[in-house]
Amino acid sequence: MTGSELRQNFMIEELFTPGRATAVYTHYDRLLLIGVMPDRQAIGFGEDLARVVGGEFLLERRELGLINIGGPGIVRADGAVFEIGFQDALYLGMGTRDVSFESADPSAPAKFYINSAPAMPPFRPGLSASRKRLSSISATARPRTSERSSNIFIRMSCRAANC
Repeated sequence: MTGSELRQNFMIEELFTPGRATAVYTHYDRLLLIGVMPDRQAIGFGEDLARVVGGEFLLERRELGLINIGGPGIVRADGAVFEIGFQDALYLGMGTRDVSFESADPSAPAKFYINSAPAMPPFRPGLSASRKRLSSISATARPRTSERSSNIFIRMSCRAANC
């Protein structure tokens, strides 16, 4: 594909609209890309989005990961409250029913970039990682030394984490 064809087929130009959640469903691995930009009111996932993926609620059989690329925000998930700063991340696992998004300061709105994909039940009974917040401060930067060693490191890390 040429650069022009890539842009025509894959570029999403308007993912963030103030006061709205904008979703794009791809048939590439059934990925759902969502941009949520709350202003003065909280934004939740409605039944219309759940219908797109064939569920009663969005995360009935899916999981999501998000990164905040805007101002400070708040995510509420089944009663749990997560303060999500710039470049902080949050994982919400399958079965999380009620999810809403807020901006801490409407004049500097949060921008939640979200990827949602089909999920499987936990591999081991009793294993649950239904919610996990990751701070950008706690992220470990690892410089890439070479393409060969980078690929080896990724495979080793994946095995160590049982993924």
